[in-house]
This record gives sequence, C-alpha cells and structure tokens, in this order.
Amino acid sequence: MPARMATCRRGRAPSAVASSGGPTRATSARRPCRSRSTSRRGRPTSAPSSTPSWPTSTASAPYTWSRSRSASSSSAPAPSPSSAPCSSGSPCHSHCHAACSTPASPARPSPRGRAGTTWPTCGGRATSTTTSVAGSPRPTSTRRPERRPWGPSGAAGRRGPRRDNLPPRARTGSSRSEPEPMARRPTSPDFSSSPPAEETPMRRERQVELLARVADAGPRLTGLFGETSLVQPADAYTDPARFAREQQVLFRDGPTYLGLSAECAEPGAFISARLGGVPVVVVRQGDGSLSGFVNACRHRGAPLFEGDRGTIGARVACGYHAWTYERDGRLAARPMSEGAFDDVALNCDLHRVAVAERYGIVFVRAGGTAPIDIDDLLGGAEDDLGAFGLDGYAHIESRTNTWNMNWKLLLDTFTESYHIRWLHKDSIAPAFNSDCTIFEAFGRNFTSIGLRKDVFDELGKAPEDQSLIPYGTIQYFLVPSGLVVHQLDHVETWRLEPVDVRTTRAVTSMFAPEPPATDKAVGYWRKNLDLLLQVVSSEDFPLMERIQQNLDSGALPEVVYGRIEPPLVYFHQAVDKLLAAAP
Repeated sequence: MPARMATCRRGRAPSAVASSGGPTRATSARRPCRSRSTSRRGRPTSAPSSTPSWPTSTASAPYTWSRSRSASSSSAPAPSPSSAPCSSGSPCHSHCHAACSTPASPARPSPRGRAGTTWPTCGGRATSTTTSVAGSPRPTSTRRPERRPWGPSGAAGRRGPRRDNLPPRARTGSSRSEPEPMARRPTSPDFSSSPPAEETPMRRERQVELLARVADAGPRLTGLFGETSLVQPADAYTDPARFAREQQVLFRDGPTYLGLSAECAEPGAFISARLGGVPVVVVRQGDGSLSGFVNACRHRGAPLFEGDRGTIGARVACGYHAWTYERDGRLAARPMSEGAFDDVALNCDLHRVAVAERYGIVFVRAGGTAPIDIDDLLGGAEDDLGAFGLDGYAHIESRTNTWNMNWKLLLDTFTESYHIRWLHKDSIAPAFNSDCTIFEAFGRNFTSIGLRKDVFDELGKAPEDQSLIPYGTIQYFLVPSGLVVHQLDHVETWRLEPVDVRTTRAVTSMFAPEPPATDKAVGYWRKNLDLLLQVVSSEDFPLMERIQQNLDSGALPEVVYGRIEPPLVYFHQAVDKLLAAAP
C-alpha cells in the first residue's frame, strides 16, 4: 500500500506510516533523528500540567442493611462521547472521548530520564523514542500506543498510562528501563449509528455525588476507608459443613443471579446453570415472559437443555428416550410407549422453579416456586441498575472456566483495588488506582467502584461538567452468585456456580450496547473478553488457587480484611448474616 514519509528537520525519513493501515518499522541502520516533540533528553518540550489540590477528607458511611438512598429524578443528561468533536478531525468513537474531545493541550510530561510519548487521538499515531538504561537510543518506530480494556480487577481503561498523574517519586529518579507495552487494544467497533447524546448510563447528579466523595477522600483516598476491619476464620473457605449450608441457604433456597435478559432475548432462547446442586433452566416464551424449570426429564432424569445457553423450537426432546416437552414445560409426547405409562398416576410435566426479571437482570430460586421480590432483593440498587438500560444490551459471548478455589475466594479478588499495585504491576497498575474503592451497600448487595489514576483530573471541572463513567469500573455484587461490571463502552458479567468447597465454576459474559453489525465489531468485543480473561487467568486466579492450598493446610487459622477493603468486609458480613438468619 502507498506510504507517506515523515521527515525530520535534517530531511531524513526515520519511519514510514501507511496512509490507510498499521505502522511499518523503519529499516534504516542510521541513527534516527529526534522528533520535534521531544528534547535532546527525550522529554517533551511543553510544560507539565499542575497538580490538583485536595479538599479535607471525610469518613465513610457505616455499614447498613437499610436502603442507602431513595430514588431521585434524573437531571440534565450527560453529553454522549460519540457526539464530541475529535481534535484529530476524524470521527470520534467513545473509547477516545476522554483523550480527544477537548481542545488540544500541551504534550504530557514524561518521567525523568525516559523518552517522551505523544498519545494519539482517533486519527493520529504517536512516535515513541525509548532510551535504555545505558543511554543508547533504540530505533524510532511509529505505532499506536498499546491500550487494553480492563476487567473487574480495575477501572475502565481507555488510554495508556498517564505519567503526569503518578506520584512524584514514580515520575522521577527511576533507574528502571521503560516497561514492556501493554497488550494492544482491539480496533474500535464499526457501529452503524452513535447513541443519542441524552443516553447516559448513570444519572448526572449520581456521578457528581460519587466524584465529590473522591474529592473529599484526599489524594490517597483514605476518606473512603471503612469503619472496621474483620478477622475471618479460615474455615469459611475450607469447612465442608459450612459449604453445604451455603449451598442450601444461599444457592438453593434463596434467590440467585442467573444472567442478563440479553442472553435469552428471543422466544425459545434459554440459560441453564447448576445452583445449589440443582440443574435449572430459564426459557423465553412466545409472549416474552420467562419460565423456569429443573433441567431434568421426568422419565429418568436426563438433562433436556445442553450447554449454558442456546435456542430451541416450539418443543424440546430428551436425548435418552425422546420424551418431548412444550416450551412451557408441559409433556407433549412419549414416543413408542404404546400405553406403557398409562397406569402411572403422576403429572410428568417439568418441575418448575421461581424466576423473576427486572432491569434486564434474571434471578431464579433453584429450590422452589416461592415468588421473588426483585426490588426488595436489590435493596435500593434498582435506581442505578435501571439507569444502565441493561435490557437493551446485546449478548456477544460467554466463556466458562473451573477454578480450584472456594467461591468466596474467587469473588474476594474483585471487591478491592488494594492489590493492583503489586499483583498487576506489569499489566494494569500504571493506569489504575490501588487505593480504596468507592463502596456502597444495597441490602445484601453492594457496589465497588475502582478508579483510574486520571480520575483526579475530573475533579478540577465544574460539577455540571464532571463524569465518572470514563474513569471508573462500576461493579455491582449481587450476593451470592452474581457480578455485573459496567465499563465505559460495554458490560461484563460473572456468574459463580460452586461445585464443592474448593472448586468453583465461573461463567464470564460480554455484552455490547447494541448488536454488532460487522465481523470487525464482533472481533472487537471478543478481543475485550480475551484481554479481561488474560489478566485474571494469569495473575488473579492462580494466586487465589495457591491461597486455597495454604488455607487447606490448616496452618493459617484466620485471614484479615482491613479498612482499606470495605467491600470485602461487607461481603463476608452479608454472607454470615444470611446464614445466621436462615432456619
């Protein structure tokens, strides 16, 4: 393809950039010329931005089982990222809104002794010159900085790490070479239309309220600390008797999260799971309602619905003896039986389970048909969850993995950001805050909002211009089994199915705000899911499995949750309270 040459002041061409494709590396062995945007030492020539000042911190709210707030009316909607002008002159997708929807600003400063990096906007590319520890320059190449979307362990990442937001010690005096680049972010989805400007996933006043808490918390967010720590006996993760009670009380008798409405949107679509040991399935009916059943044929107990999800026609047949059932669970046929069961005085329709659907979320009660009161179950979170419009999302893909750890240990790693600085030092730590998260309780459930480091830039704006969405990963924990994670441009969900005291099956799903219209868009969302699972599968969960082994040894009688981990403290308090209240 044709290429345009980028020339320097001396007339040399350090690199070539394809006019309509990806970067190509320069092949010249000559020492490349420095870019105009960097000084002789590789630093940008512009002045660094000022450091934000911090208000006085305040104490966090105490743990409570009451509704934390009442629903309020929505105010003026936030501008859509896709409607903002792009400084590059190119069409602006939502993923670059935080980087390029504002007027051009001076280049960001780089750490002392390291090369400058100019981060691109939608239509631009950046030239990065890296200097090794010994001081010898490496070849200059033109390429996009590599960005990635992050999952539950951190906040929604839209750009590469911003060095001007790091503490002074991290910006200066470092002897380390430039870190390895993060995995490349997938190409932007090719949407057929942009969402209207009035569509905002969280009410404006709600975002301002949460950002005010961040401002009051101080630069290390100590004002977000919880009121108490918790010492938890290790047998909460290892005791088979306790696990059996959790299965009965939480996953069988109690209502549990099953999935989003988008996973079973069309008539005949179904979601299946094993909760509390019970195989359950929920099927979309022709009138749009949902019906829940025990996924077992009434003849000999063989499963009728195979896989975690799928679609059937008007009927479903058992693969064992072809007993056939209507979509609503009624027995339709017993082939070749010739009256062999006429003397059986038994209703052989499928056993039913309770199912409820609201705000785009589906709940089931695996152990019976007692009705589920969703508003009471959510405990006040319905105001936020309803604003996200989850019922309008499109299901992209789900993946299932089994891990050798207690189900609570798997959720523990998602509740706090305290571990990011160390466990994720080579992946998401440069971009995401490792201090306390924003925590709120909603009945038995709670939310934990992890923050990017550049969230502090937003605090300098007027309240009506502030937005939390680009800087926070908003996680709703639906105790016991569900986790709904809102990122900037998509939603991720986790459903946990405890197998035994030290084995957990986890189903991870990706949802887009609208059905992808092209293969390129589908690939974009799947790449997001790839990168999410890459981080947790290579960094979080292997460590959790080793923790499980240590706890199984019996050498560690307890574990400790600190005030810097308020969602973790509340999660275990909520589980203990539900177990204590059950007969």
